[in-house]
Amino acid sequence: NQFYQENGHNHYAQLKHNEKRLLQELPEGKKILLWGRGKRGQAFEKWCVEKNIRIETYDQKEDKVDILNDLLNKVDIVVASNSIIFKEIEIKNMFTGKVIDLEEYCRV
Repeated sequence: NQFYQENGHNHYAQLKHNEKRLLQELPEGKKILLWGRGKRGQAFEKWCVEKNIRIETYDQKEDKVDILNDLLNKVDIVVASNSIIFKEIEIKNMFTGKVIDLEEYCRV
């Protein structure tokens, strides 16, 4: 789908291609937060719906920081939609649980 395309890369198709590896990172029953809702994040949301994986979302452009802190206290895994967000989480030591860099599964 053209909607998930960026710089000639189809993020959704890449997620489908890497889904076995990604599913291993997302154990059943864990609470997951997607941080970032750009094209890659939106492709991940669609993929999660198809896999019946329930996620919470946080978008820096739309949501307030206090919402983020509340969400981080309720989840087991954070999926950073890009490497910039991933590095920000790690540098600021914002989350002690598992953090996944979605860019590892669908590159630009």
